[in-house]
Amino acid sequence: MEQELNSSIQEGRIVVAGSLLKRAISNDTEAIRIIFKQFLPKEETIFQAEYYGYFGFSYVGFHSFSCLSEKRIATLRIGPFKKVLYEDGFYEDMTSGGIYQPSKFWLYVLMIIGLPLGVALFATGIGYVLNFVFVQLLNIFNFEITGLVIISVIVSLFLVPFIGNFITMTFYRTNPCGLACWVRERMPVYVFVSREKMLKANSLYRQWSDLREERQKYIKNKYK
Repeated sequence: MEQELNSSIQEGRIVVAGSLLKRAISNDTEAIRIIFKQFLPKEETIFQAEYYGYFGFSYVGFHSFSCLSEKRIATLRIGPFKKVLYEDGFYEDMTSGGIYQPSKFWLYVLMIIGLPLGVALFATGIGYVLNFVFVQLLNIFNFEITGLVIISVIVSLFLVPFIGNFITMTFYRTNPCGLACWVRERMPVYVFVSREKMLKANSLYRQWSDLREERQKYIKNKYK
């Protein structure tokens, strides 16, 4: 199950208050449980809840959380503009899992190539729009080429965090870092874990394996 929701204090919306998020980021287990409880049935017990780090550029990236309940593993990413991405998978539907820590070499290569290229593309587009709107359409300004290029590049530089974040997200989408739990006939449930917290990924994997085995035995005995 996957839901992409915008947090709101209005009734009927998913609520991730700023104070609650700060507690969760500091790895306050109770705060993380409260956040996950908004997605899980009331009677479902949460055994483990943890914060696994931040990925992406500052202010435009995501905070990664995960929890293990009696029936499922769930992951939660909270990003800018109150964006929330929740995903879970039932233990009995999972076939395998693995821990991944990719090399940063290709990420650096993509950054070195992608950032200048992205700025250049945006600067070209912004320059074209400025020239069309203010010179050709409204006939307000008469930009010289040099001035137009400087203005376009300066505006494009403000987009560097977003370009870098897009590159980072794309890299980690194809090169997982953390725990991936494979579900039958669908994409895996992916828990992003920052590199400095990889030991926690090992612990999460062991707990997930134990709970998956117990749940699958329970289902097998129940329906034999």
